[in-house]
Amino acid sequence: MSKEEKRTRILEAAYGIFKRYGFRKTSMEDIALALGISRPSLYTHFKNKDEIFREVSAALHIDPLEVVAQVLALDRADEPPSTRVYKALLARHQPFLEEVLDSDKGPELQEEYGRLCGDIVTRSNERFEVLLADFLARLVDAGELDLAPFADAPPQAATVLNLSAAGLKKGARTPEAYELRVRGLVEALFLGLAPD
Repeated sequence: MSKEEKRTRILEAAYGIFKRYGFRKTSMEDIALALGISRPSLYTHFKNKDEIFREVSAALHIDPLEVVAQVLALDRADEPPSTRVYKALLARHQPFLEEVLDSDKGPELQEEYGRLCGDIVTRSNERFEVLLADFLARLVDAGELDLAPFADAPPQAATVLNLSAAGLKKGARTPEAYELRVRGLVEALFLGLAPD
């Protein structure tokens, strides 16, 4: 097994343990035992539990950006623009929400995530907003959207959409409830900013 495959197995095992026991009660020993390896062997791949948690979080925030890029790709004209924006917002925000909702340790995981992973979220948001702004700019150029109400048009609209979708997670008790909120946001945007 390659070093990368071992790291992937460690992250998958740690992810399940974090969801089951929470961050605080999970130890490097727990992760090693779940994999059937020694703790010193685990330390050859990761220096501590924080590093493992950050890697797990990165996968939930950075990896979905590949899906976003595909949804917003130039050659994807098979769906209406509003559907593509809706799907991009869900791809960006829903993976972490689903994991938090799926675990009774969700609030603790969210707290640790806020403490340890702010830079990951910042990078993910920045990349997402660039992808979304590029897509919105293409819609403006094609005459499908009028972003005149926004001072810095596509970039500002992308930021507003991203932050709004993030805020809509608060109090959403199911992924489906969150999806309905995001759909309403996108429909309102496209209705309000349709060209005359």
